Amino acid sequence: MEEFEIRGSNWVLNKILNLEIALNRYNPLRGRSYTPLTQTLANKKAIINVKNRDNKCFLWSILAALHPADKNPQRVSKYKQWEHEFDEALSEIEFPVKLSNVSKFAKRTNMSINIYCYNNGCIAPLEVTDKEKEKHVDLLYLKDNAHIHYCLIQNLSRLVKSQVTKYKKKTFLCRMCLNHFRSEEKLKNHKSYCGVHKSARI
Repeated sequence: MEEFEIRGSNWVLNKILNLEIALNRYNPLRGRSYTPLTQTLANKKAIINVKNRDNKCFLWSILAALHPADKNPQRVSKYKQWEHEFDEALSEIEFPVKLSNVSKFAKRTNMSINIYCYNNGCIAPLEVTDKEKEKHVDLLYLKDNAHIHYCLIQNLSRLVKSQVTKYKKKTFLCRMCLNHFRSEEKLKNHKSYCGVHKSARI
């Protein structure tokens, strides 16, 4: 109504005949217990999917990135000794970790975290930082009917290369838009303007 009045329509609100309000319970997306990878994702050999039985998949994935295991990196036992490394940073963050709390954790730990999702057979950016820090982690956010689960992306380039190019030689990947370039210089030039926009899959 205000828009029409501003434009000089001379409209006048006489009465409201009906007003309907729909309320829905807000249930934020959270990472939960172990969810197996699809065969397509498993075949990429680019993801560490820690087999947790608790709601700490986010923590185990972060620890798997910071403390790589030589053998059986999918086992929780490989990271148990560092389980309390981030107790202070997680003090006001509940498990399972909400997507909205990931940036809070990253800020408290002085690291950067990118989160990608898997939709219709393709990897797409979900939450991507514009400034990559020395300590950087890429996570995959999986969702099925019952669970939401975080996994560590060990090699993002290997994970997405087949969906972005058929070029067999080494390519340089932009983490913001998953676009690829054949030289590091071209990627650097691209990042200067890609960083100003929200993350998106080309």
